[in-house]
Amino acid sequence: MLEQDLKRAEKITRHTQRNWEESVPFPQPHTDKIVKFATESPSKNGLQYYDLAVVTDNSVKRALYDCTLGYTHNHNANVSINNGRGLEKNSQVLAPLVLVWLNKYKKPDQSDEMVWTDAYHEDFEMLERKGVDSSVQLKEFTSMHVGISSAYANLMAGALGYKTGFCRCLINYYKLAHALGIDQKVELMLGIGEGNEMLKHNVNPDTNFEYGSVIKEPVKIIKI
Repeated sequence: MLEQDLKRAEKITRHTQRNWEESVPFPQPHTDKIVKFATESPSKNGLQYYDLAVVTDNSVKRALYDCTLGYTHNHNANVSINNGRGLEKNSQVLAPLVLVWLNKYKKPDQSDEMVWTDAYHEDFEMLERKGVDSSVQLKEFTSMHVGISSAYANLMAGALGYKTGFCRCLINYYKLAHALGIDQKVELMLGIGEGNEMLKHNVNPDTNFEYGSVIKEPVKIIKI
């Protein structure tokens, strides 16, 4: 990938896309490239700390959408500050392609409390046999690996010319798992596709609500 391609990918994916061009199905070859890039990212001790759901079914995406929660709401009441229309949802998960990172080691029960999966106990014992401090590794490293994998997916999507939108504002993890037909905790979702050229990138097409935009805080670079 050339430097100009990387710069273009960074620019395309710099902000969250909230609306999508949905008239054309997402190309399978592009799905395969993005998924391959995401799942072959580096991982500690060669373990995969997550599973990846690849969602194109519109009914499933709607169910995921219903379990998202926008940031513009009154924390003390079920009323949005957006003219009292109710809580806003995150329409980035209505993209033509949605990737969902699933925690291998945690699953929600019906009260949304997290419990350990069978995979946790299996990998715990395997790492113990290798002399690895598995309790720390399995509990703390999943989020790090999801971050690495999702960054790879985001970069490849941008390199292919697609806009993206991450979503981590979630409610009702049990319902989310049920919508996907799995028994694992959802950690992160990423919508990928072409934007709706008739709308600003930060407008929810369901409600016409315009999410705010912020200037990214610069990272402090420390040269040593």
